[in-house]
Amino acid sequence: MANEIKYQINGQLADNTVTVDNKEDMILVPVSIGSADENRIIAELKAEDSGLREETIRHVFDLQKRVIKRMLMTGMSVNTGLYYASVAFRGVIENSTWNPAKNSIVVNFNVGADLREAIKAAPCTSAACRMPPPVHRMLRPRQDAPSPLQAAS
Repeated sequence: MANEIKYQINGQLADNTVTVDNKEDMILVPVSIGSADENRIIAELKAEDSGLREETIRHVFDLQKRVIKRMLMTGMSVNTGLYYASVAFRGVIENSTWNPAKNSIVVNFNVGADLREAIKAAPCTSAACRMPPPVHRMLRPRQDAPSPLQAAS
């Protein structure tokens, strides 16, 4: 499909700090290319060339935040497709009384169906992802030979 969006997340191999005794055990850490605040998101929305003015996009963006916040803070769960959010309480209620020192309100976020599908479609672009499985498992070089990762550097 010509209009299909292609996603790419870069990763970097790192030692697994949970299994320090196994030096061959590695994890893949996402390489961040930055973060997006409201202004960046609105600029990206405007760049989609929807024909909407920036003021209109900002209004809809702010309206969505206000409505979602109201829904969550009145006890509704919210499913945007990107995420599913729900409110929960933390702490033990003693003597049927809310104690701000011991109790809190949290919002739990889980991946929604749209984002799950995008995750499935995103290829791994780490050097580790391009290695055939037998080489991928042997990430530490022998003393007399460079590892595939060192050779690629």
